[in-house]
Amino acid sequence: LRSSINKHFWLGWLSTVDYKISKTLKLSGGIDLRTYKGEHYRESYDMLGADKYFDYNAKYNHRNDYTTENYYKTEGDKILYHNDGNVRWGGLFGQLKYNEGNWSMFANLTFAYSGYKRIDYFKKKDLVVDGVVYPQAVGYHDSTHFVFPVGNVTTVYSDTVTINGKKYDINSSEARYAETDWKYIPGFTVKLGANYNLSETQNIFFNVGYLNKAPRFQNVYDNNNMLYQDIKNEKIMAGELGYSYFNEKFTFNFNSYATYWKNKPADRPFTFRDADDNTYSVNINGMDALHLGVEAEFGYKITKGLLSETVVSLGNWKWLSTDSAQVTDENTGDVVGKVYYVAKGLYVGDAAQTQLRESLRWQLPWKAVKGVYLKGAITYFARNYSQFDPISLDPNNSDNKNAFNPDGTPKQSWLIPNYYLVDIFAGYGFKVKKLKFNLRFIILNAFDATYISDAQNNDPYGDQAWNDSEARSATVFFGMGRRFMTSLAIKF
Repeated sequence: LRSSINKHFWLGWLSTVDYKISKTLKLSGGIDLRTYKGEHYRESYDMLGADKYFDYNAKYNHRNDYTTENYYKTEGDKILYHNDGNVRWGGLFGQLKYNEGNWSMFANLTFAYSGYKRIDYFKKKDLVVDGVVYPQAVGYHDSTHFVFPVGNVTTVYSDTVTINGKKYDINSSEARYAETDWKYIPGFTVKLGANYNLSETQNIFFNVGYLNKAPRFQNVYDNNNMLYQDIKNEKIMAGELGYSYFNEKFTFNFNSYATYWKNKPADRPFTFRDADDNTYSVNINGMDALHLGVEAEFGYKITKGLLSETVVSLGNWKWLSTDSAQVTDENTGDVVGKVYYVAKGLYVGDAAQTQLRESLRWQLPWKAVKGVYLKGAITYFARNYSQFDPISLDPNNSDNKNAFNPDGTPKQSWLIPNYYLVDIFAGYGFKVKKLKFNLRFIILNAFDATYISDAQNNDPYGDQAWNDSEARSATVFFGMGRRFMTSLAIKF
């Protein structure tokens, strides 16, 4: 048995400064610096009674680990893949706020510079000779002929490479783990908003914004440390309009939103296979989506210590795109094919577009348990569509005929069954001298419900050949079972 491990290390520094220009104007700004490392690998954790197992793929298919000749794995060994994703982030932000009478307004501007770097510990190692990098040049069980742009390099014996008459192998001091250069991509956001108090208990507000957002790590480098040729920022235009009402017993918040998401990339790259059975990673850009929705929150104080809260969220998120994507050989930059897809009218997946939540919070009134509260919540999830596979929506591929309706429009992605979850919360707040303590206990999915949280429509990696947007063509991910959590917060 194996487990997938993801370790995340964050370090950041956030600094802000405020300046009061006048009684009605306030200026604030700051800097946001972060660095992140994500380590990803799989490991064997249960040998099912055996001492070790034989890694067939590593020895015969050469798909896994080029950095070892040990094909027998024991408990705790890293297998299949092992890589790091490194991200650097530098940002500046500024905001101007205006507040006078019943009006409050703001204007916000941010700039971000994101850097990405990938290190792979299972690929063949790089060689760095006289300041020149020969990517993925040396590794075990390989006898490839190399011709690099910087000079003629050939293997002369299995895993040995000759550069300018000198031999190098995986154990040479010039060898390092395969790594990419840093790729830096800028981005920015502009936001404007205003609020008007209709009375002491009512207000209306609106917000508009434009985001030019750097792509995610998986849309920058592929699993072979190759930089995608066609990298584009996401461009998001959003608007929100809302109304609020509150009094001593009742609160009501309502907002509607519209988000036009231009160049929203697929969640993961896809594999394209040409006529010669060569495979290429495809980073599909240029897909557009429109997110429309309304949200409402109701709060009602039944008694002094008993509060009811209701949340309703209704969305209508759809893809707008019918387009194509070029398939590029990252090694040469040559266009080797084209992928067509028809996604217009499909619902955006991986998000329940109907969510209903009801909760009751009881603050215990007795003096002996002062500061103790209990809360129960039930959440209903519906209209959660599986993620679609653009490759399976190519109308020119006869293998995809089941993914389309008779009129040529694509079938909706498989609709995940609706489900509900019950969560239980308890807390105790108390003071010791000048310290404030808040102890919390949480039971998530208290009834241990079995449900499907995510799915991939027409999964190309699954053992299926129907591509008919039905349950049998999807791979699914079950949600987490009952979980217990506790936390202690201290304020001083």
